Amino acid sequence: MNVHIDGILDFRNVKAPLTHGSYIALLRLDSGVGHWVCVHNNEYFDSMDLGPPRVLVCYIWGTQTCQK
Repeated sequence: MNVHIDGILDFRNVKAPLTHGSYIALLRLDSGVGHWVCVHNNEYFDSMDLGPPRVLVCYIWGTQTCQK
């Protein structure tokens, strides 16, 4: 696979919308269990079909659930 990822982030450290690119972010509160989401060129993907956190509200996201 030839996949370019611009960053792997802990969501708690994101203070502003991400720049154009491909990112994987861990969404979690405190140090508890969380889940991973993707942002690619201003499109947001969450397999649990949750909308993006407020800091990322400018992103487009799908409404199809991939996981239950």
